[in-house]
Amino acid sequence: MDAERVSWWKYFAGIAKKILPSGNAFGRKEKEMIIKQRRARELALQVAKASRNHEFTKVSKTFLENVEWRTRQAISQLVSAHPSKGKTLKGYKS
Repeated sequence: MDAERVSWWKYFAGIAKKILPSGNAFGRKEKEMIIKQRRARELALQVAKASRNHEFTKVSKTFLENVEWRTRQAISQLVSAHPSKGKTLKGYKS
């Protein structure tokens, strides 16, 4: 892992330990992914087929872990940027 990812996970783990007794802010086991790997793999191959000249046939575990990490990071950033009013996290147009 690169330094940015390691520092982010350390920061995130520190917050999670304060929020939940299990130490996991998503209420899941650390190894369990929140994305559906099969669907992410299918979408990545479809996008690659439509936008690249080279034909890809496989998606590595590292690629899927990167998608998982970016998904968690996006969720965390959206929650942090959300105004502190109401009870519902609402989407917004950027």
